[in-house]
Amino acid sequence: MKSPFSKSNCTILLFLLGSSLILMVAAFYNQFPLTQANDTAAYLVYGVSGKHPAGVHSFIYGLWIMVTSLRISLWFVVFFQSFLAAYCIFECTYNFTKLDSNDAAAVGLLLTTILAYCTGIIKFTSLIMADIYTPILFCCAAVLLFGKELPSFRKGFIYILFFLSVMMHSSHVLTIVIFTFILTCFYLIWFRKKINIAAANIRAYIITLALAFIFIPTIHFIFTQEFYLSKSSQTFFVAHIADNGLLDKFLEERCPEKEYSLCAYKGTFNNSQSFLWDLQNSPLYKHGDLFDAWENRRQEYSELMKDFLSRPKYVFLFLIDSFLTTFSQLVTFDMVNDNERRPWIEQMIKDHFHRDWYKYNNCLQVKGWYYNAFDKNITDRNYTTMCITSILLILICIINRKQSVLSDKQQFMIVFFVIAIFVNNLVCSTFSVVAPRFQERICWLLPFALLLIIVDKAPPVFNRFFATKKEI
Repeated sequence: MKSPFSKSNCTILLFLLGSSLILMVAAFYNQFPLTQANDTAAYLVYGVSGKHPAGVHSFIYGLWIMVTSLRISLWFVVFFQSFLAAYCIFECTYNFTKLDSNDAAAVGLLLTTILAYCTGIIKFTSLIMADIYTPILFCCAAVLLFGKELPSFRKGFIYILFFLSVMMHSSHVLTIVIFTFILTCFYLIWFRKKINIAAANIRAYIITLALAFIFIPTIHFIFTQEFYLSKSSQTFFVAHIADNGLLDKFLEERCPEKEYSLCAYKGTFNNSQSFLWDLQNSPLYKHGDLFDAWENRRQEYSELMKDFLSRPKYVFLFLIDSFLTTFSQLVTFDMVNDNERRPWIEQMIKDHFHRDWYKYNNCLQVKGWYYNAFDKNITDRNYTTMCITSILLILICIINRKQSVLSDKQQFMIVFFVIAIFVNNLVCSTFSVVAPRFQERICWLLPFALLLIIVDKAPPVFNRFFATKKEI
């Protein structure tokens, strides 16, 4: 068995470090890791201050910040994120093309450069947020289920990364459950006779998911003395029905019988974002600040959610809205980010990462220059063109079955990533809000799949430089 410290593996590591630096380019350009309003602040509060703002976000990612920052600098957080994303790109390149490991690492560096220029991946690898772990989750799942046979240390590392990714974001638990169900249906109906997924891989996949589902409430219990998956789902649900107008209709009908605190605010709900984050005007914060308001309203909002979902009329309206918002989310993405100073983030960095304070205070984002200088319009245009071109070319390859250039494994890879993108949008838009980042964090997987197919089908001139020893 090849040693993990062999010359070949050291070469791969050097390519991965190069890819990691490319994925950090947005942070380098900003002169500090990117931050996102209340989200980054809540994660920092969780991870480094010992305060727990009522389950607003995943506690696990807050702890991950504490561990990967080494309690020294947030630059380490984005480095680790970028390295893990680069590793996933490398493993997918190796597992879904004919290249050997060394060549896959070199080509992975090239693909990383293309993705960095043409998609939004660099925003999320450079952002102090858990969003980058959504595509990492699905890349790991793809490699584990139908990739090549890997050395034990590499396979073990991917399982650990898959396990961690499931826990990193509060939406991942429901997302991976729905995704696994839909993927199983597609596999049994269309791909069972074409693609062989080893029973051992399926068992390991299910066991890893089960362990993650057990570990999430366990780690919450250790730190908060409460056993739960998420405390915020009911608040996001109420915000969602406030956004689509169903909350006003529901309260109009139920307030004569129920004494919900929201009855006093009928007709004043503007949108989900203001409901969740407007600390001055939202009815949510009439009962406390971000540290206790969500907790104070948790029981009431849970009862309201159960009452709402027990009425077929509102369930039907909710399902119709879910269908519409899912497709709205699929076409909602742009590279907008905060260009404002955020007191909470400033305070967390000043108190716990004082070495970063000067850099943060003088970075382009805080000064309001980042997206003016980065030319958001060009980035959005590249991203849109890349995604549309990928969709069209993949559709042409699939529809033209008689002369299809795609192998069964490549077709399954495309179906795999399309389902991942769809389910991500379904869960986020239905149980949270429609927001650009929920789509842009993951839709780069489709151009990535196309690039993998191009590499695998590369003409002989290209193949002079890379080995093509094995067929998929």
